[in-house]
Amino acid sequence: MPHRPPRKPRPEPSYDYFSDRRPQRAPLVPSRAPLDLPDFTTLAPITPPPGFEDEARELGVEFDAGDIEKLGRYLAMLLAANDILNLTAITDPEDAWRKHIFDSLTLVQALAELPDDGKVIDVGTGGGLPGIPLAICLPQLSFTLLEATGKKIAFLRAVARALSLNNVTVVEGRAETTGHDRGTRNATGREGGHREMYHAAVARAVGKLNTLAELTIPFVRIHGRALLIKGQQVAEELTEAQRALHLLKCVHEGTIDTPTGKIVVLTKQSGTPKDYPRRDGEPKRAPLGAVRDDGTESGEGAEASPRPRARRPEGTRPQRDAGAPASAPAPKPRPARPAGASPSGRSGPSSGPRSGPRNAPRASNARPSSGFDSRSGPGRSRGPSSGPSDRPSGGRPTGRPTGRPSGRPDSRSDSRSGGRPGGFGGRPSGGRPSGGRPSGGRPGGRPGGRPGGRPGGRPSGGRG
Repeated sequence: MPHRPPRKPRPEPSYDYFSDRRPQRAPLVPSRAPLDLPDFTTLAPITPPPGFEDEARELGVEFDAGDIEKLGRYLAMLLAANDILNLTAITDPEDAWRKHIFDSLTLVQALAELPDDGKVIDVGTGGGLPGIPLAICLPQLSFTLLEATGKKIAFLRAVARALSLNNVTVVEGRAETTGHDRGTRNATGREGGHREMYHAAVARAVGKLNTLAELTIPFVRIHGRALLIKGQQVAEELTEAQRALHLLKCVHEGTIDTPTGKIVVLTKQSGTPKDYPRRDGEPKRAPLGAVRDDGTESGEGAEASPRPRARRPEGTRPQRDAGAPASAPAPKPRPARPAGASPSGRSGPSSGPRSGPRNAPRASNARPSSGFDSRSGPGRSRGPSSGPSDRPSGGRPTGRPTGRPSGRPDSRSDSRSGGRPGGFGGRPSGGRPSGGRPSGGRPGGRPGGRPGGRPGGRPSGGRG
């Protein structure tokens, strides 16, 4: 056996027993470089186009002092950082006011019904739309901006600091993961967390309606609302999303028409099942309740599950797959039993009325007897016999039927009656040997013996 060199001892990490802290390991992935954003303090606000305030007033939006300036500053920050972060495809300031700011403010009337300490989450906020404009115009509400991209998170935090938006909280994470965050339990309830913690959830230009519902409804409390900004073709999406709304325990309360599109209002009726939202990327890859090409639905439970199979027609057998294990073979049909045959398969009659004497034996039921009869005692063994004996036995039946006697006659009465054929369907009762006592010279045995013997043995009689 070859000699193996001894293993080198593994160096133990340094440990400070006084501070009870282990040394921190270097991260495997280098830390992200800080984002080089432009100086937002030097940016001038963008002036809104003519008639913007009048159009907002028609929506029921009343601006406080300084709201228009903050909206213009935010729009200037958005367009200035767009060259670095690719936040929006709209670069014209006038179009940005209408398609970004005005479109976001269409949710003001729906959110005005919430209490003053209401909590709203903007799922997939991107560059802060519609969360930042709503936080400027509704300072009594608390807004949480949820975004998964780190660079956009840095931009949103810089905007919240520059505009002094104390009612804005920026959270980095995916909606599929954050939607399962319940926080920590304490004496008064739960602290922190995001699942079912908000009065309302808003989303804009994220995906189809069934995808938006799965990503927003888990954040909303029971009887809360999800306000989703959609385009003019929302009727088709509502039809496709009926199954998803049923699985998420919410209903379509109504659709609000706006100058820029439509707002779909979903109301949550009961708690969202724990399987939703599904794992990262699954709601967009396989929208909840959508029918695939093979006729199955996606999103039944944590994984996509097929629809229930239809019953197969009578008289048909299911087709087994090539990789499935073979099932047990079907039992062979039994052949029809001929008339007169016994259930056990033996030939000859097995039941029915007997013909002949009462205790006449059956040839099919006769079985060989052993050479020793335990009832006759030692020294009274009978010779082996497999059938009737050819020696006379006093005219008594010599075959020994199988089957246990249903009753045992009194041996004393049989000895007095001279061996009357008896037994209740069992072996003939002949009584015990008389031991040589004279029996009146009855036929069927030697002088001085009792008539007959046991079936299949020598004639029973006295000894000498």
